[in-house]
Amino acid sequence: MVAFRFTVLGLAALSIFGDALARPHSHHLDGLVPRDAALHRHVARDPKKSKQKPIKGGSSGFGKGIVYSPYCKATGCKTKDTINKEIKKISETGEGYKYMRLYGTDCDQLPIVLSAAGKVGMTVMLGIYDLASSDAVAKQTKELIAGVQAANKALGKPEKDWSLVNAVSVGNEWLFNHPGDSPEKCLQLAGQVRTELRAAGYNGPVTNTDVWTILRDKPQLCGEDQIVTVNMHPFFDANTDAASAGEFLKRHVAELEKICKKPVIVAETGWPNAGSQMAKAKPGVAEQAVFLKGAAANLKDYCLLSAYDEDWKEAGLAGVEPHWGIYKAPA
Repeated sequence: MVAFRFTVLGLAALSIFGDALARPHSHHLDGLVPRDAALHRHVARDPKKSKQKPIKGGSSGFGKGIVYSPYCKATGCKTKDTINKEIKKISETGEGYKYMRLYGTDCDQLPIVLSAAGKVGMTVMLGIYDLASSDAVAKQTKELIAGVQAANKALGKPEKDWSLVNAVSVGNEWLFNHPGDSPEKCLQLAGQVRTELRAAGYNGPVTNTDVWTILRDKPQLCGEDQIVTVNMHPFFDANTDAASAGEFLKRHVAELEKICKKPVIVAETGWPNAGSQMAKAKPGVAEQAVFLKGAAANLKDYCLLSAYDEDWKEAGLAGVEPHWGIYKAPA
């Protein structure tokens, strides 16, 4: 899923960036696929011809979700039994999570996680990570469709049933981590995925997810879909503490909704439970609890990072990257 790479900045630089500083978020596959592969130009689907139902009002209806990681340090991929136990625990927290978010298609994660989610009444936001080329995206799209079909078979659902999927994100902070690429490329690849998924029976949102400042500065990334998905981490703003993080989220979601003129879903946000302090941003269990309360008070549609700590990640800036988990993993 997500490994963390950050260019080291001093606290003085962090203070200068202020609200504009956003958390860079990369993937464990980053850099393993050559980025000079030819992009096959794709004409995006006309939104007026989409079968997707219009979204009315200020909320998309996504509600609260949580990131789930199928990876572990010891074996690379978690076992099916571990995934089932961890997802069952998420459903029993009483926090009302409506969905989980995944980032990729590896580790055979789709059929296992989708099946487990279906058994506890949750849906899943799926992801296609590698946007290096049209061919790479096509391969992952086929894996995504096959994973959904396998989950449907396990649950006794029709092959083209997509009721377990609430959205598909094409890329995760791709432009933040690949500044040489263009918004047009990301939009073309989202269009490619959208066309393939429509043919497979899926009519829900297909978006590009990036750091919120990227969308602010490149508004064409608002895209053709009826929603926008962004990652937004107040912790990496030097002037924001846990108590004011909720207002940070509310303020910048409103800013993006004004720019994009459509509902904005915060597809990833959270607060680390351990690590080193950066100016006003102090990690810790107590601070995380304050953040969670503020997020709930200021957002309707958001996805928390993350269900459990992730020991497979590198420490990253301030040593926080493995420590975004909200719950203790079941034994």
